[in-house]
Amino acid sequence: MKLIALLTTILTLNVYALEIKQNPYNLNVAISVTEHIVEYQLETPMDLVLGFTKKPETKAQIAQWSKVQSLWFNQQKELFIIDGVKCVEEESSIEYDIEEELTYGEVLAKVILKCNKSLENIDVTVKLKEKFPKVRAIDMTIFPNAGNPKTHVLTKKIEKITL
Repeated sequence: MKLIALLTTILTLNVYALEIKQNPYNLNVAISVTEHIVEYQLETPMDLVLGFTKKPETKAQIAQWSKVQSLWFNQQKELFIIDGVKCVEEESSIEYDIEEELTYGEVLAKVILKCNKSLENIDVTVKLKEKFPKVRAIDMTIFPNAGNPKTHVLTKKIEKITL
């Protein structure tokens, strides 16, 4: 039964990610919570986190892409701080996707964490706007273990939400 719930959540999250309508100044985040597992998926226009919209080619662009990758892979715990819970990363990825015909690119990132206790009603401090100052707001949807999805629009540099 837990496997079915997890698969349903993952499918819902993937459908959500495919249907996101991008605001060019907003970062989109979907959070899926299942028992002791939390998955963050981030989708945003490249310009908001990289400062450019095409494949990195110059030294400065390549350095900026490396900086964002390092932040996601090595300092991810500074982006989402889960209060009072220890979590271990199970999977993480970040990539960019460019729609050549539209000259539009987006950054797609994901991380799956396995935590030492239930994540129900746990607070998470979100610091994405602090790290990416061009972001005007974060459109966030939380898919809890049970119940209906919750949506939030975060506008402050640092905000606390409850899973």
